[in-house]
Amino acid sequence: MAQSEVTVRAPSATPGRVLDQRADWLAVESGLHAAGIPLPLYHRWAWAESHTSSSRKFQLITIDDADGLPVGAFALQIDRSRTLPGHVFWQVQRFGEGLPERSWPGLAARLHSLAQNDTRILKVSVRIFARQQRDQIAAAFARHSFSPLDHPHSYRHTLTLDLTPPEDELLASLHKTARKNLRETEKAGISVHPLTNERYAARIQTLQAEALRRTGGNTEPLKGEAILRLSREHPDLSRIIGLFASPEDTSPESLVGFAWGCMHTTHAEYRAAGTSRIPGRNLAISYPLLWDLILWARRHGATWFDFGGVTIETGELQGISDFKRYFSRQVEEVGEEWALVPNPRRLRLATLAGDGARVAASLVKRAKAFGPATSSTEGHS
Repeated sequence: MAQSEVTVRAPSATPGRVLDQRADWLAVESGLHAAGIPLPLYHRWAWAESHTSSSRKFQLITIDDADGLPVGAFALQIDRSRTLPGHVFWQVQRFGEGLPERSWPGLAARLHSLAQNDTRILKVSVRIFARQQRDQIAAAFARHSFSPLDHPHSYRHTLTLDLTPPEDELLASLHKTARKNLRETEKAGISVHPLTNERYAARIQTLQAEALRRTGGNTEPLKGEAILRLSREHPDLSRIIGLFASPEDTSPESLVGFAWGCMHTTHAEYRAAGTSRIPGRNLAISYPLLWDLILWARRHGATWFDFGGVTIETGELQGISDFKRYFSRQVEEVGEEWALVPNPRRLRLATLAGDGARVAASLVKRAKAFGPATSSTEGHS
């Protein structure tokens, strides 16, 4: 990341700062935490640091009071366009839950003002996540020319579980199928361990890819080394739990399942998972992985658990949703996505270029599949 602090003064927006330096970002985090406003994981330096790459960077956008102290902040993800050089996409993840209500209008105004003053931007996307008052958040962005997406990239509905009861009551509240599968996996002597070593990176990426192929899911591939390091350095914010067929063998090749949870102050999120079958054993190994994350979340202060989305209608992901419903039947509408397109013509150009690149790649793949053509005149002078 660039080691600098950028101060942006926009007359139409609430005063604030744009930060990309570790010390400054952490100072804002600390100040907000002291004021009783701990930031959700996706808005923290730990997340930004672990997910920065050559094509992606992060900035912390703040709004400040008259004394220059932050009263709200969010992380801005900036992705370089692959099809239109010199241009970028902006994205804000999980805006709402965990961010103070009084800061929503000011943060929306700040984002709009910054976007209007940067000609490189093709699109600004805000993924709203809130159990309540989503209409108020949406209205704040609507006032600044953002429009709702009919087909958001983030999930609209999820299952939730209240974590305030004692653990034995939580277990008793699960569907009998979940309790049965937890007992059977415990009797089978399988081994469940937190994963923090980067040597498991390739294996968890493979497990996730296999799961997506089976279920028809579509999500950004995991950055294995980054999230393992995040879980090692911040075990209260990120946990990857792994399952092995035998406690004697915990090599990456013997890892048959994993699940990843993320902590967002008041709640935790079931972020990703992947499993394969244990040869010769008919065990539902996803159950102990998810149950471990639920207990981890509760023991680290979360008051509720987000199961990472659920389908309402029958579809490709129905099997995963059915599995989650063995842990909770409480469906809530939590998400929507709003977008701002500062320059529609440039976005259309980028979209056309991307479509063309995909068509070209498909033609090359098909040509390779057929192999080189054999000349009918081969062997003749």
